[in-house]
Amino acid sequence: MLRWRLAERGARAGAPPLPLSAELCALLHGEAPRGYGEMPAELGLYERIAPSTAWDKVRRAAGMHTSGEPPKPKPKPK
Repeated sequence: MLRWRLAERGARAGAPPLPLSAELCALLHGEAPRGYGEMPAELGLYERIAPSTAWDKVRRAAGMHTSGEPPKPKPKPK
């Protein structure tokens, strides 16, 4: 990535910097990034923590709503 940026900077001397989308396209070699919650094709040593059912249990225990549930309504003060 650094070589690419240096080459682009040299070729574009005096021009404004490239937009983030162009840098991401070069970094990802034209592939679209994974969507939220989508598992990678190759996991390697990666262990998914969230979102998962275990993460939802932790959130419920902490009093937070889970990713798929709307927040619980708060009781009205009397």
